[in-house]
Amino acid sequence: MTRVLVVEDNADLAFGLRNNLEIEGYEVLVVEDGTQGLARARDAAPDLIILDLMLPGLDGYRVLRALRDEGRRMPILILTARGEEADKVRGLRLGADDYVTKPFGVLELLARVEALLRRSAPPGDGAGPPEHFGPVEVIPASRTVLRNGQPVPLTPKEFDLLVALLRRDGAVVTRMELLTEVWGYSAAVLSRTVDTHPHRSQSRVPPGEVGGGGGALTPHVICTLLTLAAADSQRTGREVLVAMHDRYVGKWYRTVTFIQKNTATAPDGQARHSTWREYAALPGRLRIEFEPVDSGGGVLFVRDSQFAFSGGRLTSAKAFVHPLMVLGFDVYFDPPEQTAVKLERLGYDLGTVHEDTLDGRPVFVVGAKAGDRRTRQFWVDQERLVFVRLLEPGQRDTASTGDIRFNQYRPVGAAWLAAEVAFLVDGRQRWLEQYTEIKTDRVLTDSLFDPRRWPARSN
Repeated sequence: MTRVLVVEDNADLAFGLRNNLEIEGYEVLVVEDGTQGLARARDAAPDLIILDLMLPGLDGYRVLRALRDEGRRMPILILTARGEEADKVRGLRLGADDYVTKPFGVLELLARVEALLRRSAPPGDGAGPPEHFGPVEVIPASRTVLRNGQPVPLTPKEFDLLVALLRRDGAVVTRMELLTEVWGYSAAVLSRTVDTHPHRSQSRVPPGEVGGGGGALTPHVICTLLTLAAADSQRTGREVLVAMHDRYVGKWYRTVTFIQKNTATAPDGQARHSTWREYAALPGRLRIEFEPVDSGGGVLFVRDSQFAFSGGRLTSAKAFVHPLMVLGFDVYFDPPEQTAVKLERLGYDLGTVHEDTLDGRPVFVVGAKAGDRRTRQFWVDQERLVFVRLLEPGQRDTASTGDIRFNQYRPVGAAWLAAEVAFLVDGRQRWLEQYTEIKTDRVLTDSLFDPRRWPARSN
């Protein structure tokens, strides 16, 4: 019996889905949150998943990403109240095969489930031999695609779309023909689903057609489609920020205090030491007191403004977005889009991401292409989803490269804290911060971060 997993936190809706699917002869499993859904998808081997996006625990995007990253290719139908086109496109690009927006008709939902299952069923003897187009090989029997001998990660629906286009051999294909053949819809069912898949090819074709008007589907176009589809499956910088936020939202410590031991190393190798006391209230507030404490010297960072003090008096105030605060702490509190906008204004290209390693750990590098150590970029540990490195041209000497690293991460509850931060210039350490007497979630008064009340102290 075909098994369908429904991941939906609305009990009434889940009950209705179960009843209608069971009437159609499906075995139905129902779970009410994303964490359970991911676990059941792994251990119950469903033939199809109906997945809500707005779920407690893990949201639907994160469940979808995890399943596709693990190589699980069962069809996934997004069932969501989100009507925004961007949400639907994001789901499809993460590997969903189709979507239905609430409220929906039961008959339409059942038709889509049937179509997805039909298209994902193992092919029979008539699957056809492999087809070759330049570096691309399409293997219908195993439903795989290779480019230069390497697998191309296509969802089941993308594979079906590719096969449907190949069968046309350059002929014009209308939108309704693709809806009927690939999605199994009738002309009475209106959908924009198909529009998001040809978008991956970035080909310039007339509305409603694929392959017409001089843009015929040639082997070169197919290769382009596959190349861009593979590239499109990679993360963007925004997705990395969303993953960081979603992993720790509600779990990160709200305050942290520590003693900071500094070592400044001059070009001639001479070292100079100093001690600071620091207090952070997240997001966005950091107080640094220079020792001796009674000197009245220090700095306040308060929600994108910087205030400097000397002798207990304010000496300067300016707008300043602190990238280390944004990436090391605020990212777990502020909405991801707000974080993205700040980083783009600081000059980070969130559309460029590649993978690398740092100290043997895999990382996402956002802002630069592989091998580029000059362009402004930040690195994020893939497993822990914490910020570990920032590279940028020198502020005074743009021919040099600044390199900031968050080192010696240690767990703090469900979160992390780096006990050391190193600042390098062209590979040589110039400044080192080492933290001791670290305390989290202490009560800190607002007066600590009020520039009008400097040098107010905590108890």
